[in-house]
Amino acid sequence: MPMRVTGMYSGLDTESIIQELVSAKQTKVDDAKKKQTKLGWKQEAWKELNTKLKNLQSKYLANMRFADAYTKKKTTVSNSSVVSVLAGSGAMDGVQSLKVKQLAKSGSMIGGVVEKQGGGSVNALSKLSELTGGSITAGKILLKTKNGDNTVDIDVTNLKTFSKEKNIDFYPLMLWVVSKVVNSHDEFKYSWDEDGHLIRWDYISPSYADFHSEDENFTKMVTEYSDDLFEFYDRVIADRERYKNERAVLDNQPLNFFDVSCLPWVRYKHFDVHVFDEGKFLAPVITWGKYELDNDRLVMPLTMNIHHAVADGFHLSRFFNEVQDLIYALQ
Repeated sequence: MPMRVTGMYSGLDTESIIQELVSAKQTKVDDAKKKQTKLGWKQEAWKELNTKLKNLQSKYLANMRFADAYTKKKTTVSNSSVVSVLAGSGAMDGVQSLKVKQLAKSGSMIGGVVEKQGGGSVNALSKLSELTGGSITAGKILLKTKNGDNTVDIDVTNLKTFSKEKNIDFYPLMLWVVSKVVNSHDEFKYSWDEDGHLIRWDYISPSYADFHSEDENFTKMVTEYSDDLFEFYDRVIADRERYKNERAVLDNQPLNFFDVSCLPWVRYKHFDVHVFDEGKFLAPVITWGKYELDNDRLVMPLTMNIHHAVADGFHLSRFFNEVQDLIYALQ
């Protein structure tokens, strides 16, 4: 059993001596902890600075690489409620007069009324057997466009030329083209909330696959949509770099998305996608294939599948026409 001789017998105050010795060591420990804390503060400050620099690069400086950033033209309209004007970089300076004789009226198409047997509201959780109206019966429903085909050939010659002139990849560029047209129309932005109520997103972003040729696998991700082409392009490039070592579908993806697929190895005539999810997926599913030279033009098949609860052949046709118009307008 250890014995301790206190100051009462030895004449030395050993308790005070021990406390002083321990205090000296503790001071060094406290100093080291303070330095460690200060170092942590510095690291956090550097991280915050790096984040701000990255935002500066992606939001502002990236666009300064291109001549278009310095040749933009601004337009003003005396009555913006009846007309809007966009000017390209090659537009001439001057004042133009436009006389509006008649404003167009929006078209609409109304289907038959679908109700629930015994009353009550129809939502995403309603079963086919519970519905009345039209020709709906329990079982399966197969909806197609009038001619059974929702694939068209798109002229992408100008899109390929634009990608070369701007030194940007064709795939993210095409992603932006279809995303811009999709976000221009509300019928493509419907979905359901957690309680089964119909909602409409302010915007939806593309969920697309990044193929890895080295192992023939892919990364399925969502890049947030931006109406600005080069801002969206930089986001795609950043996401592809960030998740280049991931495979399959990434976790925790946002819910406001539409699906995009690409088959760059084959030029097909028709491509049909079925979404097996109880029929609740309302967003578009867009696919395109390989572009090939056809009579001096690069032609590429483009497909859209859409739930007929929110859109039909008219909306499909408008989508294809506006995609083609947007490609022609790029300069």
